Amino acid sequence: MNRITGNRRLKLYVRLLTGPMKGGKTRNLVKYMERYILAKQYIYAISPKMDTRAGSHNSLVTQELHGLLSSPYCYNTVQTNIFDFLKEVKEMIDGGDIEPISAIFVDEFFMFEGWSKEFFYWYQQNFNDVPLTIAGIINGWSCDTFKATSIVLPFVDSIKRERAICERCGKDANYFFYKGGVEAWNSRKDCIDEGCNNFECLCAECYTKATGGKPVYSDLKE
Repeated sequence: MNRITGNRRLKLYVRLLTGPMKGGKTRNLVKYMERYILAKQYIYAISPKMDTRAGSHNSLVTQELHGLLSSPYCYNTVQTNIFDFLKEVKEMIDGGDIEPISAIFVDEFFMFEGWSKEFFYWYQQNFNDVPLTIAGIINGWSCDTFKATSIVLPFVDSIKRERAICERCGKDANYFFYKGGVEAWNSRKDCIDEGCNNFECLCAECYTKATGGKPVYSDLKE
């Protein structure tokens, strides 16, 4: 059944998978993707072009995804602007260039351009009943929320928040901290790191100690 068109009631469903770095967000994304692929349903997996941590733009970041991305039921790509690209996907489906899709998955959602109110209203009109699952952190290590976060949250139907393990005491961790500190962070040209190695996951108590018990104000826009 074509899930893009039809006379059914429009239904927008957005799922957010979040938590600190090293909390298993992308692993959860894989689980949701796998359910569709095992059912032989076509999906689209989209990762951000600006994420170069894996050294490749041909897949999402983690090794766990490679098998799924090679499935004939999984279209996958790297992009910059989520709105522009999904307009292209709609055209490809309408033109018969690709099969109708049952779900869309976006990793590291905060790295994409194109999130807006207009996007979600457009999505509801053009991707009838196609769940949108997005994964990624919602704030930087200084606990300032990303611009994308403030845009997508009002449209999110469910949030699955994972915890990591504190690298200093072993407790559950909801925070992550830049090992170089504020001054080193502000000397960077951008906020995209080559991986998680320059950050450590911390519980609330250890994060407070690391920041000296004061709020962190980073000059760099995260």
